Amino acid sequence: MFTSYEFSSYKSIASNPLIHKSLKKASYYLEHYNNALQSHNKKQALLLPLLIAETIISLKIPFSITQLAHLFNDKPDSLWIDYLHTLIYLTNHHNKQSLNISKLCFLHRLIKYNSSVKGSLGILRTQQNWIGPEGCGIEKAYFLPPSPEEVPSLVNKWISFFNTSTAYPLIQLALAYGQFLVIHPFMDGNGRIARLLIPWFLHQHKLLIKPIFCPSDYFSKHRKEYCKRLFDLSSDLAWIKWINFFLKALTSQAKKQTQLMNQLALLYQQLAKQLNGQISHSEIHQLLDFCFCQPIFEKARFPFAREIHILQKLGLLQQHKDSFLFIPVVSYLKKITSKKFISRLSFKN
Repeated sequence: MFTSYEFSSYKSIASNPLIHKSLKKASYYLEHYNNALQSHNKKQALLLPLLIAETIISLKIPFSITQLAHLFNDKPDSLWIDYLHTLIYLTNHHNKQSLNISKLCFLHRLIKYNSSVKGSLGILRTQQNWIGPEGCGIEKAYFLPPSPEEVPSLVNKWISFFNTSTAYPLIQLALAYGQFLVIHPFMDGNGRIARLLIPWFLHQHKLLIKPIFCPSDYFSKHRKEYCKRLFDLSSDLAWIKWINFFLKALTSQAKKQTQLMNQLALLYQQLAKQLNGQISHSEIHQLLDFCFCQPIFEKARFPFAREIHILQKLGLLQQHKDSFLFIPVVSYLKKITSKKFISRLSFKN
């Protein structure tokens, strides 16, 4: 069940013609993405929208402007808010830390903070779980993870594997991701944790300057192949095909996120130019930083209340009940999440 490639075998995996090509591309585009991260590293306003988009796509939850307003007005009440807060926490507090069981369980508590099932938060499972059609019993499961008695030992081995430095970290990451989902160490939330561990690993192993990497879009768009490759791991251990798929996902998302970050930077610059002469020059960047990080806000929380009428006149703000929407960023989110965002709003810009 639990594949443990010896570190000496990484070279033979990397020499596989299929893997060699995919590894070269993934390494190239990750380096370009890291360069973009370095350029915008200190600009939270250009990073947070990417995390919001990752949350929308990752959890595949249809939600309303009201729910989004709750997030930005400190009224958390759902799992998707927990996931975004966890992404933000990871971005701000990782510091290239090695992983251990305590930190792994802490991540699980964060993503499940508002869960009604408090007893399972941050605890390795003590029951058998399974994956199958919704509501099915164990007899109809198409994947049965290891028994709960095996989980602590397997997780310890997996963490040691995750933390080890190798000459082929991207192959190591593909293996670690697949192994984690085979173990399925928690009763719920394993997919979310696995996706969070991708930026953790890339940052810990010094491939990214900041732990921001959002894989869900590729996995979602190729869900059929994603599931097939993962389920194969628990049966015939078809690791080469899984590693190749995973490397393609890294390549695709690194290219896309580089593009999205550069688009955000350009949008920011265009808005700064548009606001020049409309509001005080000293306030332009402060205002944009606020609106990019909090694209929905209550009037009482907006530190530039005197400028609201100017932003509305320019078509940059739209009122929704007790909140205001900063249209450029909300429209951007709608576009990059493939219309999973709010479809019933009419945008003026």
